[in-house]
Amino acid sequence: MNKSTKGLIAAAAGVTLLTGVGGTFANWSENKAAAPGSVTAGHLNLTVDAGSWKDVTISGSPVSITDVAAFRMVPGDVLQYKTIVTPDMVGDNLKATLTATLPAEAGTLAGAVTTTSVFDDSGLATRQLDESNDTAVGITVTVTMPADTTTGEDQTLDLSDLTVDLVQNANPVV
Repeated sequence: MNKSTKGLIAAAAGVTLLTGVGGTFANWSENKAAAPGSVTAGHLNLTVDAGSWKDVTISGSPVSITDVAAFRMVPGDVLQYKTIVTPDMVGDNLKATLTATLPAEAGTLAGAVTTTSVFDDSGLATRQLDESNDTAVGITVTVTMPADTTTGEDQTLDLSDLTVDLVQNANPVV
């Protein structure tokens, strides 16, 4: 056998021994926990204070109404119900829409009056919120009986179903 053949056989045997074929080869290794921590969800809550009614027919002289069911409107009257809603929003990407919704006017007086509901700070019935502006806001419901109406005597308007909704907006798609 010539020298170069012997050298090739010796080199192949050395590689075989180093790679573990026919023997052992130790690899170093280590294992540690990544510890990513915990994820906590935020929340979306809403409180609505007890409201109050006032007769605001005479500008600058509102009169409190203790029992709105006992109050009898006449043409030209303007009544207002005021309450405070307080959203509580916790979430880093949380955005929501606050809406004051009056149902379709119910009762026989519905055709003789107009009603509106607005947030006092915007004059709108919808308000966009995020965690930085979720402070208390007033809502005003106004019921107006036009001075020139000829209908509505002894009729009733049911506004008991005013709802305030706080609904999360969809997060934008990235």
